[in-house]
Amino acid sequence: MNNKKQNTGSILLIRLTSIGDVLLTTPLLRILRNIYPKVRIDVLTTKRMIDIFKFNPHIDNLYTVNRHAGILELRKKKEEFFTNIQYDTTIDLQNNKKSKLLRKHTSKNILEFDKRRLYKLRLVYLKTKPDTFSPISDLYIKTAEILGSEPDGKGLEFWLPEDKIRNLYLSGKNNDSNKKIVIAPGAFHSTKRLPIEKFQQLIARLLNDNAGISIVGGKEDVEIASELAVKFNGQINNYTGQLSLAETAEIIDKANCVISNDTAVMHIAAARQTPVVALFGSTVQELGFVPYNSSYRIIEKELDCRPCTHYGKSKCPKSHFNCMNLISVDEIYKAVLELTG
Repeated sequence: MNNKKQNTGSILLIRLTSIGDVLLTTPLLRILRNIYPKVRIDVLTTKRMIDIFKFNPHIDNLYTVNRHAGILELRKKKEEFFTNIQYDTTIDLQNNKKSKLLRKHTSKNILEFDKRRLYKLRLVYLKTKPDTFSPISDLYIKTAEILGSEPDGKGLEFWLPEDKIRNLYLSGKNNDSNKKIVIAPGAFHSTKRLPIEKFQQLIARLLNDNAGISIVGGKEDVEIASELAVKFNGQINNYTGQLSLAETAEIIDKANCVISNDTAVMHIAAARQTPVVALFGSTVQELGFVPYNSSYRIIEKELDCRPCTHYGKSKCPKSHFNCMNLISVDEIYKAVLELTG
């Protein structure tokens, strides 16, 4: 850590996408608020992320832009938001063309997130895995170390309305005798999805234990979820494509465990301190996208071809898809039992 701590009177934090990455910024916001209780801390993100920050007590102002906004629209929004504001520090955790345009002239002190392109290339193409790795949240925190930020040992935050009212971050778990399990069977890239047949076998086994099953995900996951819903004909609750991020968090909040591919749902579960079984296929935890400071089990297979990507692919480059095909239902079921007692 840099020994020279730089004081600041106002901070702008920028992270535009995606859901998981945005959630991973929340520890830094908490840490900065604790260091600077009276400093103005503002966040610039996309409209899809409003729920994540809406009730977060650590920020003062939330600015949003359209995710697919063009250069002209972004310039217009930037003038609307920041013409009369000069921040002491701008923290750009997106660090791409759009964020650079939006941050221009907002501050003389710009802190950029290191996207570690060489590190990711070594992982993907040379399969060079480090002995230890840093979670992305810790790397975000390191980006602002000149402000005194360092990891505090706490997790992600997704504040719900009731948390704001009682000014206390406390998730409300299900205390029923029957377990409630939330499953996220989808993912934008197919190489990050456990085959649906395995989810079918897993759900059948959990239903046999009298567990309550709910399925969640985005609109892109509707087809997969619908197939599962039809298979079990009213025995499971299918909320896929119907919920806001906050509503998804509320359902996850009451669950005993979440089973998820390497997607945003995994991070929402971590933020609500709901135990999560995370299934990693083409990606690996060394990329840093792990459930942060929460209760979890990662199930993955050590293969010479992993990782084949740092984000996901439309199909397996080797055609065997062993990274997911070799994951057994028994492994997942055992992990659920371990996490739920």
